[in-house]
Amino acid sequence: MDAQLNQALQGRGVQVQDLRGLLPKHSAKEFAHRDPAALKGLVLHHAASHQVDREGIFGIARYHVGPNHISSTGCPGICYPRAITGDGVIHQLHDLDVATWSQGWRRRPGDENADYLGVLIMGFFKSPTYPHEGEPTLAQLRTVLNLWDACRDVWTTWRTGPAIMGHFDLGKPACPGTTLETLIRALRANQPAAAVPGVDLNTTKGRQRFLADAGHYRGQIDGIWGHRSKQALIDFQRTAGLVPDGIWGPRTEAAALEFMQ
Repeated sequence: MDAQLNQALQGRGVQVQDLRGLLPKHSAKEFAHRDPAALKGLVLHHAASHQVDREGIFGIARYHVGPNHISSTGCPGICYPRAITGDGVIHQLHDLDVATWSQGWRRRPGDENADYLGVLIMGFFKSPTYPHEGEPTLAQLRTVLNLWDACRDVWTTWRTGPAIMGHFDLGKPACPGTTLETLIRALRANQPAAAVPGVDLNTTKGRQRFLADAGHYRGQIDGIWGHRSKQALIDFQRTAGLVPDGIWGPRTEAAALEFMQ
């Protein structure tokens, strides 16, 4: 599937450079492997480094294989399969079947590192938590949009449902910064939910109907999202093992779709 993704990117004018085998690796550790065809979506990260060029990728790889915030004994290699430099070039760092330690958050069923394709956007982008002046370049934003379209060509199941996320969805609020978070939320808002007979999770009424069927909502199915609707959502999130924040985000929608299967 690496070749399919690269071909889809190149067809959109995105330059892809191969860094596999060139980056520092741990002398004794290796990442686990996964089935690329079973990937469930894309997760964007920022580098938390102001270096946005190719050499910055090598610097992150050197940091990851030594003692770091992820592992005191070092990671097997750089913890992302793909990276986007400031010029908009995508760099292939691992094969898609390598389950790098990109996400590492255990608040949902499954394994985020095995289930999602992590992509590193080179740069340190501002957010309420990190009041830096850094922003993704226009070239990076264009590449993110092209990557998202290319991924949906390769993994057709990503065309519906909450398939694009940021690290903020998986426990790190500041990543990948406010601008990319806004872009991710906009892409999700324009992505149809998976079709479920009789329920449209894109509408308030559909969400109320789902919460009523799940035994949490006892109000009218009126399309008005009030206190009862929000409390019902919080109750559902608690039963699903999610953060009970009352926000219908991608993890909540994924849990709802799983519940209805």
